This record gives sequence, C-alpha cells and structure tokens, in this order.
Amino acid sequence: ETSCKAHYNLGLELMKNKAVNSKTTEDRTKYLHEAKSEFLKALEIKPGYGLPKGQIALVYYRLGDMQESITRYEAALTDTPTDEQAWNNLASAYFTTQQYDQAKRCFMKAVELNPYYADALGNLGAINGMQGNHQEAIAFLKRALEIKPNVATYYKYIGMSLQALGNEDLAVQYFQQFEALNK
Repeated sequence: ETSCKAHYNLGLELMKNKAVNSKTTEDRTKYLHEAKSEFLKALEIKPGYGLPKGQIALVYYRLGDMQESITRYEAALTDTPTDEQAWNNLASAYFTTQQYDQAKRCFMKAVELNPYYADALGNLGAINGMQGNHQEAIAFLKRALEIKPNVATYYKYIGMSLQALGNEDLAVQYFQQFEALNK
C-alpha cells in the first residue's frame, strides 16, 4: 500500500512539475513517459486502484494520443465513476477528436456529479455555442462565470454567442471584459 502510493505520488511529481516545467518537448515527453511508468508500477502493486488509471489517461492526452486517452479514461471510469474531473477530461479528448455528442454527454456527466464544476460548465457552453445552441451556451457560461468570474474565455464565448444572436451591443461588452482579463 505504501509503495503503491509512493509510485503514484512520484508519477504525479514527474507529470505535474517536471513535465509541465520542461524547457523542451523532448524533456516533456521523457517525463510524461517516466510518470506513466510510475503509475503502472502503482497499478502492479494494487490493480484495483483507480487513480493511477486516470493519470495514465491524462499522460496519453498530454502526449497527443487521444484515442488511447479515451480508452484509458473509459477504463478508469469503470473503477471511479464519480470522478467528475475524469469525465471532463474524457469529454475533452472526445472534443479534440471531433466526437462532439460523446463530449457533450461526458461534460454533462461531470456537471451532474458536481453542479459547481466551472470548467465542465464552461466546456458545455463552448460546445453548445459551436453547435449553434447559443441560448444554452450563454446559460452554461454564465453559470461558469458565477463560480469563476475571472476566466476570460467564458466572456469571449458569451460574446460570440450574443453576436451570433444579433445582440452586438451586449456582445461588445463581453468582448471588452475578455480583453480586460487578458491584459
């Protein structure tokens, strides 16, 4: 148990600090593979431990292998079906591969599990706006803003939906807020 958690924590350290702060793509890739190796060691010790499975899926996502990431997230969610972050990440992988209906379903599951999950709400807003469901997009994005009022992209997406609905004056206000937050 202790060594399982040690491998898991080392994997997190490699992924969250070493890989993120790497100066080169080569170093980043090396640290991501090392992190994956540590997560796999944790799973060898405790096969039913769900957290490393989600982290392995995230490693594949960060390496750009979306199909493997999707496969790994789906497997991880069979062990930890109430992990709203994993649902959001699975949705993002589906979104990246242009599987929008699956992405929307997973974003909704994340929000169902945590109605205050601003990232999932914002993602639902973005995908609804992209699909032309502008009223829904605005509603999701405004909910996200209530939770995280300083996320510039939420303002941008609301502005885009307002613009698509023909409300130019209000759209400009949201675009201005987007610009102010990006300074």
